[in-house]
Amino acid sequence: MKAYRFSISWPRILPTGFSNNISKEGVTYYHNLIDDLLINDIEPIVTLYHWDLPQVIEDAGGWLNPHVIDWFVDYARVAFKEFAPKVKKFITLNEPLDNCIYVYNMRIHAPSKSSLRGIGEYICGENILKAHARVYRMYQKEFKDIYNGLVGINAHVKNFYPKHENDSESVEIAFQFSIGWMLHPIFSETGHYPNIMKNLIDIKSQKQDYSRSRLLKLGDNWVDYIRGASDFLLINHYTFARVERGDVGLKPSFFNDQGLIEDQDPTWENNTIPWLKIVPEGFGIILRKLAIEYNNPLMYITENDISSENTIDDDDRVRYYQKYLKEMLISIHHHKVNIKGYLLWYFIDSFEWTSGYSQNFGIVHINFNDPERKRTLKKSAY
Repeated sequence: MKAYRFSISWPRILPTGFSNNISKEGVTYYHNLIDDLLINDIEPIVTLYHWDLPQVIEDAGGWLNPHVIDWFVDYARVAFKEFAPKVKKFITLNEPLDNCIYVYNMRIHAPSKSSLRGIGEYICGENILKAHARVYRMYQKEFKDIYNGLVGINAHVKNFYPKHENDSESVEIAFQFSIGWMLHPIFSETGHYPNIMKNLIDIKSQKQDYSRSRLLKLGDNWVDYIRGASDFLLINHYTFARVERGDVGLKPSFFNDQGLIEDQDPTWENNTIPWLKIVPEGFGIILRKLAIEYNNPLMYITENDISSENTIDDDDRVRYYQKYLKEMLISIHHHKVNIKGYLLWYFIDSFEWTSGYSQNFGIVHINFNDPERKRTLKKSAY
């Protein structure tokens, strides 16, 4: 293993959520982890936020409260002061779009709020973009000259096929809503949200008799501040979808605003999770699309995997890695996509959010029936 990506828990080092109360035990826990990684020549790659918001900040409105931007910067500064001497790659936020959609639209993840559906997800997205940019600029000002590390943001990138031949418009809408919403303001030359997203939400908001667009405009000062605020692009990729024009989803909502119907091709290869279809060529397509769209930034793959049966002989995962790594290598060597690293998801069979222990993403098998939780390398680990 050359690198290990892990997340720092905000409430673990700031138990009250705020930077005036730093947990010595929490900080020591991460120092011990980082030190052990470095002793074994494994690079630590640290994610500052993987959806575990301190309860007190959620009680104050969470990502809908603009003050969360300052609180997140305060937390990040504590993390940088402690760990930047040892860690050279920081990820500010994991899958920011999913964080906003799963909480304020779909009610899948905690705290599961949908009373502001169609508005809340966009407020969340705005505050997350501003928080990321503030943390990035703070690192550049206070830590870059000393430690010379990199700070970037992570995105879940799903690729899209047109359900009907030559329907490039539906594919472009799907891309810009699901990927461009968070990446266009940072990585594009113009900044701000994608035009196609702004226009569609403006039209829908007007038809729904709102006095203004539900997607509030970023001020020019913020557009300039956010644009370029990332040293690299971190990519999580799992699967593909087909899209066509059509009215779907609750009104108003992120999904209804797109005016798309999404499904999957029944011929795509299955695994143990119904939504995760195996379409390796889609991986290469989305990598090249990102390179073209955002001027070929420095990229790292930070999540890519499937869930397999609860077995050590996970031949399906072995085949998955072979196919997906091949597509990545083609993108690197034939299309000159600037990818410098690949991290799979995940090291051990772990607790997968709302799915609990029913999904097995690890390359290390855990026997949950064993009181000692025996661990065994799967075939894919080799």
